[in-house]
Amino acid sequence: MSDEEGFFQLTNYKDHPKNNLYKVFFFREKKRADFFENLLIEKKIPYEKDLDDFKNEPLYLFGVGKSYLSATLECNFLTMAEFRQPLLGANKWFRYGIVIFSVLLLIVALFGLVLSE
Repeated sequence: MSDEEGFFQLTNYKDHPKNNLYKVFFFREKKRADFFENLLIEKKIPYEKDLDDFKNEPLYLFGVGKSYLSATLECNFLTMAEFRQPLLGANKWFRYGIVIFSVLLLIVALFGLVLSE
């Protein structure tokens, strides 16, 4: 994987660079890669595994045939869901503060709209 691809990569999979019949899924964390691999094994999806180096960090690669793409994408989504973090952080008071601030901002905007008429 080149440095340029990593900056704008929105998904963790892409076409295989040499064989267009395969997709390559990649993970930067071993625990995610292990979870994904266990799902592939559980669903009996054949795959090839490799380890690459990206910016001096390990990159775990899984090559899967496109004929198994829908089942593999499901495994990928389950992996992402297992390790996702809350959108606004783990602190619930911070999240409540953002919601309260947004509601207050909306009230001020509506108050300004009413006064301008």
